[in-house]
Order: sequence, then C-alpha cells, then structure tokens
Amino acid sequence: ALRLNRPDILLERLGTSDLATIEGIRKTIDRRQRKANITSTGTPDEEEDLPHVRILNSRIEGMNAKIEFEIEPGESGVVSYQIYHHGVPVFPPSGNRAGSGVFRFEESILLSPGENKLEISCLSGLGVEAARATEYLIPPSTSGGEEKPDLYFFGIGVSDYTDERVSDLSYADDDARDLATVFRSLSPGYRNVHTEVLLDDEVTRSADEAIAEFFGQARPQDCIVLFVAGHGIHVDDSYYFLTADTNIDDIPAVALAFEEIEGSFDRSLSRNRLLLLDTCESGERLSGDGSLVDLQTKRSRFTPRVLSRETHRIVNAGSIEPSASYLTGDRFLGNDLFRRKGVVVISSCGSSEVALEHSRFENGLFTEALISGFETARADSNRDGTILKAELIAFIQAEIPRLVAEVDPETTLSQTPRIDRDNLENPLGFPSVLLGESPSSNSTDAAIPR
Repeated sequence: ALRLNRPDILLERLGTSDLATIEGIRKTIDRRQRKANITSTGTPDEEEDLPHVRILNSRIEGMNAKIEFEIEPGESGVVSYQIYHHGVPVFPPSGNRAGSGVFRFEESILLSPGENKLEISCLSGLGVEAARATEYLIPPSTSGGEEKPDLYFFGIGVSDYTDERVSDLSYADDDARDLATVFRSLSPGYRNVHTEVLLDDEVTRSADEAIAEFFGQARPQDCIVLFVAGHGIHVDDSYYFLTADTNIDDIPAVALAFEEIEGSFDRSLSRNRLLLLDTCESGERLSGDGSLVDLQTKRSRFTPRVLSRETHRIVNAGSIEPSASYLTGDRFLGNDLFRRKGVVVISSCGSSEVALEHSRFENGLFTEALISGFETARADSNRDGTILKAELIAFIQAEIPRLVAEVDPETTLSQTPRIDRDNLENPLGFPSVLLGESPSSNSTDAAIPR
C-alpha cells in the first residue's frame, strides 16, 4: 500500500486539471515512503516481493508475553517489522529495523488484563507489507478481580496570541480547563484520574515533551486523552497548531507540527488513545461554485475560529489557494502516520468547515457538546453504562447543529464533527456517570488555574 496506493496517478489518468492537488499528494507519498525507510525504486512484483511472518512460539510470564517469530523477506529484503497490540503499534511508526535473509526475533510485550490481540507484520524494501501473523493471549487473572484502568487527560488551549496578525479567540483556554473538570468527574469509573492543562503562553514548542512525559505514566489498559483547542493551519501541506508565541512569518520554527503532537503518544504503553481537535484550517473555504470565501466577512452570531484571508496569504507566500490536504478533505494527508499509531482522532469540523464559539456557552460548540454528552449521560444512547466512541461522535454530530440552530437559525456556517482517524481494533469508551458531584479522592490534577 505504501507504494501502490497512488491517488495522484488515478487523478492524472482521469484527466483532472487540478495539478496543485496532484502535486501535493505526490509530495505526501514521497514523504510517507521516506518515513517508512523505503528507498528502493521500481514497481514490486507483489508475489515475488511479499515477505512472510510466522509466529514460532509464545508464552506468558506474569503480565508479559514473550513472542518468538520468524521473518522471511521477499526479493527487496525487509526494512522493518512492527507489533500491534489491539491495533496500536508497540514500536515507533517506522518499526524496528530488519535486513536481508531469514531472521528470528523475540520480543517482550506488556499485556493488559483480559484478552490481548497481538499482530506482527513487516515491510519490504519496496513497501509491500506482509500479512499479519496474529496471536491471542490472556494473562492469568490477578487476585481480587480485574483492576480498574486509569484515565489521563491533557488539555491544551490557546486564546491569546502575541502576533497581532493572529486573531485572538475567546474560549479556547476555557475549553481545555472545562474538559479537564469533566474528565476528573468521571473518577468513579477509574482507579485514578490524572489531568493536566497548558493554557495560552504556557503552550510553547516544547509542549509535546510535557504531553509525552505525562502519557508515559500510563499502563496498557489505561486511557489517554489529548484535547487541543486554538488555531491550526497548513504550511507546505503539513498541519500546524499555533502556539501563543507563533510568528506568522515562520510558523514551522515556533508552532507545533501535528507530527510532533502525534509523537507524544510514542512513549505511552496505553492501548486506548483519543485525540480531540478543536481547530480549523484557515479563514478560507470553497463555496458552491468553487470560489474562495473569506469566512470572517460572513454575518453570523457565532465567532468562527479562523485566521484571516490576509494571514493565510502571508503564510502561503502570496497565494490564497488551499493546500492539497485541504482540497482532498483530509487535513492529515501529510500526517498520515496517525493511522499507524492506533489513535482515534475526533475533529470538531470537516476540513472545509469552521469551529464555532459563542458567548452564550462560554465555550466552543465542540466542547459544549462534549460537556453536555458527559454531564447528562445523553451520549450513552443505549444506556448500558458506557459511552462508546461511536455513541460520542453520533451525539455531538447531532448536538452541534441543534446548538447552532438554537442560537442563529439563519447562519450559513456549519460545523460537523468527524472521526478523522480510527482504530477499529478498539471500541474505546468511557463510563457513563451523571456529573455534578465533587470529584472522588482518586482524581489528581496539575497546572489547572482555579
């Protein structure tokens, strides 16, 4: 798939005239192959180049699995192998380096209570992935029954920016703070709940290190949640979150690339990972006739979290043409490794929409809908005591249009949350708890202003 998944070639053969999109996709494919350490050229013969993985032996020692496996490479050798635990890669996205010849390896994997699905795959020099060898393992039960997991919530919210060309927001910082309160209130369903937030000028380029250190405490069965609210924009087809001190003249030097935020998940053992994004592309979108529309000129009772048309022009060296990621509707086209980390990514809006905020809620609509879903337990549609990710996204997709219509039924702005990345191996859910009570003693927090 890394070499043969070529939408750029399909678009060319279909006769599209959108050369900018084709070139953007092509650059993304080149970047993707470099990340995967694929340097060989040529088109592979799938049958000849297909590597094979066989699990030779597995045993359980306490809560650890010892897996012995063999890799037989195809004609172009094997550049790396990867182990997936419930769909989450155990090693960094590029995998563990391999080589030529037939290899035998043994790896130790920390298991979760209950059934564990482990998959092993490898990648040839021409980007052909082996069929995954699969093993299901159940560690011995601990005395006293299965222990509850921990919940880790890290919130980032930036409303105030030092660069005057970046419009300030009203409630992005409140969103991070308020969601931390909501997740702390879920403490009856967890062994411990840990929360931390960074707000406004606390959010710098080094924020990814703070996130990584925080999530590094989690065990495989624990759940980690990262929430990010503020301005986002594409530069050279990579998506950036603007820190408070971002300089529009040189965004990559100061802002946080989403690949860096993505990397903050690498050190965590957690197999339950959720990223909530309340950011937009920019102050542009395509109208029905394909012309660019400056959203900040639209009359609405809502404040869109967008950058101005002029700021967008400065960032893109005079051009107001949207990026390939923007045009294809995939804001993470250039950050494709999200799908290899087992992170469920829920975005507040589509790539051609805007995230909205309003003084009535003192929050962004995305956050307001999340809070409502948890506080009232309405997101638990089947009332089984668990709010699954599918229930959560369905609820906020219905709730946000309701809030929009309630405040401004005549607005032309729309906001539709979506799952940008999913982990089908993990249903991911949260306990359905009626909130409003004081957090239990098993709730800890750090850096949350009172």
